[in-house]
Amino acid sequence: ALAQDLTIDAPSSVAQCIPVTIQWSGGKAPYYLYVEPAVKTPLDLPQTYQNIAGQSFAWTPRYHTGTLVSLAIVDITGASAHSTVFPIMGSTDNTCLGSTHSGTSTVDTPPSPST
Repeated sequence: ALAQDLTIDAPSSVAQCIPVTIQWSGGKAPYYLYVEPAVKTPLDLPQTYQNIAGQSFAWTPRYHTGTLVSLAIVDITGASAHSTVFPIMGSTDNTCLGSTHSGTSTVDTPPSPST
């Protein structure tokens, strides 16, 4: 039997630091999930999750409000699928953002550039 084509959908609404369930279908476990910012910065780096047995993943978006990201899923056979690009919405929760700042121990969020 042929494996079903691997597909992954962008979550309908994703907010900064608010956990959301990412779901995909098809393919063959285990899966590798990649979260890829459209623009890579020192604060917004790609995230990789390995050896996922099921077809969903509880993801905490550790990206700042306004970041554009897309998802990629790869199965054990090397088949891959990509989601559309989606924005990270705002939320009052920024407690998860500190862990993406490598080399700094400060809790302060960096100031936004003035326009």
